Formats: sequence, structure tokens, C-alpha cells
Amino acid sequence: MAEEREEVTIAYRESGEWVFQVVDGQALVRDLGMVVVGDSIHLTYNDLGEGALTYARGEVGGNNWDVSILDESSPIIGTGISMNTDGDGGIHLSYVDVANNFLKYAYRNPDGSWSFTSVTQADDFDISQTYLAVDSTSSPVIVGGDGLLTSIFLFEPSADTFSSE
Repeated sequence: MAEEREEVTIAYRESGEWVFQVVDGQALVRDLGMVVVGDSIHLTYNDLGEGALTYARGEVGGNNWDVSILDESSPIIGTGISMNTDGDGGIHLSYVDVANNFLKYAYRNPDGSWSFTSVTQADDFDISQTYLAVDSTSSPVIVGGDGLLTSIFLFEPSADTFSSE
């Protein structure tokens, strides 16, 4: 039996009342990450129905959402999502490509362009969840671990790639 797709909806309080906004009318969401930069809301989610990591951007109080596919390199991509922002307004994202066994990192420049990096082959590590922090120099630090966090690995940028500690 195929799972039904549903709406991706966000809620926020305005003048003491809850306001609901539909972000994506047809999605089958597993994992979701969200950050707010100024009045912009940024979401990434694993859409199992599309087999893609999806990105959505909208304004607080606005009714329009820009929804696009970020990564569709495998049918199970975008699990273990973690998002953070830096002081320049950039967005950092870590996630797992389950089908190809990669821990991945993406960065959205303040101008809106994205860059992508494969951090490590996840076969080398048991990574099902990621946690991403950004230091004072806007450099990302990714902690990956298994679901129970019995194994934890730290990845920091090194030249054009990441290294593990």
C-alpha cells in the first residue's frame, strides 16, 4: 500500500493567534530541518515520495514559498538533517545519503547559490544522524553519530574537504 502524500505546513503565532501556512502541497516527509534568517524561513526535508532532498524558502507572514529540489542523487537522500546559519546570512546543511552511504554538506551563500560536498563515505562510520554547528569564523563543524549516539565522529573543514577527528 503506497503512503499518501500530505501537506508540509508551518505554524507561527501572530497577534496571539496561530497562523498556518502550506509550504508544499504534496510531500511524503521523513526528516526536516529549519532555520530563520531575518524574516526568511528556510526548510529542508527528505521527500520520500520524490526521492529527493527538498528546499523551501518563504517569508514570515507571506503566502508564497519557493520550493526546489536540492539533491536527488539517490532515492533515499536527506535523512539526519541538521541546519545552521552563520553571521553573514549563509545557511549550512548536513545530511545523509542513505542509498549511497555518504555524509554530505551543503552551503547556501547569502546570494542564494548552493555548493555541495561529500564529507565522507558513511560505510567508514555508522552515521544516521548529523548535528551541525557554525563557529565564529563561519566554518561548519559536523558531528555524526549512529542513532543511539554510541559512536560519534567529528568532521571539520580542511581545504576543500572535511577531515575527521
